[in-house]
Parts: sequence; structure tokens; C-alpha cells
Amino acid sequence: MADGIVKNIKSITGDIESSTIFGRQMECIAEFWLNQNCIEEQTDKKYDICLQQMMNEVRGNEKNKYEAWCTAFPIFIANEATKIIGCKNYFPNWNDTWGNALNTYYRTRKYYKIDLRPKVGSFMFRASKNKYISGHWGVVIKIEGNKFYTAEGNIKVDEKTEGIGAWWYNISDAKSIKTEKYNYKGQIRNRAKSGMVFVHIEDNPCNVSEVVKYKGQDCRPQRVIPEITKSEIVPTQPGSCDEAEE
Repeated sequence: MADGIVKNIKSITGDIESSTIFGRQMECIAEFWLNQNCIEEQTDKKYDICLQQMMNEVRGNEKNKYEAWCTAFPIFIANEATKIIGCKNYFPNWNDTWGNALNTYYRTRKYYKIDLRPKVGSFMFRASKNKYISGHWGVVIKIEGNKFYTAEGNIKVDEKTEGIGAWWYNISDAKSIKTEKYNYKGQIRNRAKSGMVFVHIEDNPCNVSEVVKYKGQDCRPQRVIPEITKSEIVPTQPGSCDEAEE
């Protein structure tokens, strides 16, 4: 699967008119957090301030607990959008699956359309390259030709650091999810073996006609797209909800 880190880009969003109100609001929120430079402090295994704020919102005030948290990021984005514009939201919360990526995907199938075509505001679910991780989540924030771009949590933001970062993928790499069982310390668990799909949470119904500002950031349907040069796209191994077991 072709993919890579997107580096040195202040804003990678463009024309998002084609998305829904809920999708555009989530894109705006995801972009805000993408630009906060939220990283894990690897030396003492603590979250920095912005990650701690996000995690407290998602699962309560658990201080400095180092674990797989890629599922927490889309949960947080959906909950924030729901709070500020009052849309219906059926995406599972942390306590529904305790952050397990694959179990969260299973629950979404009851409420949302899932297919192989990204849309701004949809949630990407894919297999992890770590064979002991159940899967990985991201929020689609831009589509350009055969590429789409995501904001993701618990992902590599450079060669040494993980946090909230932006990634690109080829749309043509999307495939149905296939699962398998594996042995983890004597326990039989399930994981996504292969595949990448899109959960269309952006289709949540709303009673508003326009998105609203988020923490002072304008959520206009048009924003400047800086040119992405080859030097700013660094292919590497994606993060996979960290090394912790979900």
C-alpha cells in the first residue's frame, strides 16, 4: 500500500463543499488539532498537554496512561462536532469498545454506510502493519485525484515521534476488510489482516445549515492549499496505534 507522512504543511484542506455539514465540521476540527503539534513525550511516556486534554474528554481523567489511542482521535472529533452543531452521532464511544479499533469498526457497520470511496469527513479504517494491533483509524480531510489525506492519532509525525499527524494514501489501495485470529500472550484475539475502507459518519443528520468556527478557527468551505512538493512527502511505515495492545 502506497502511503506517507505529509510534512511542513500548515493547511492541506481545499474545496470541501461536496461534503455534508457534519463532515465539514469534523474536517475543521481535525485540521485544528492537526496544527497543534500534539506529540507523545517518548522519554517518560506521557501525553503532552493537548493530547491529555483530548484523552480526558474521551475516556475521563486518566493521567499519563501510555497506550494505543488511534481510536480515541476520531471519537473525539465526532463528539466535538456533535457538541457544537447538535448533529446526531452514532459512532461508538470509548466505553463501548475500550478503544479497540476492530471492535469499533464492527459497531459502526450497524449505523453507517461503508465503502471504498473516501469523502471529506468520513473515517478511514485500515489494517495495521503491526500484526499485534487490531486496526487503525483516521479522519479524511482532503481528496485530490487518486490521493486522499487524513488526520490521524497515534501516528508517526516524523521518523522518531508519534502524535497527531497527516498522511496520504492512494484511493486505489482501498479494499474490503479481511480479519484473522492471532495469539497474544496466550489469548486468541481478532485483528484486521488486510484492507482499507471508509465509514461514512459524515452522513449523520444535522439541523443546521452551516458549520461554525472551532476555537476561533474559520471553517470556510474554501481554504488555500499550499503546493505539496516531493520533498514534503516522506514514504515510511505508518504508525499503528502504538506498540501497546488495544
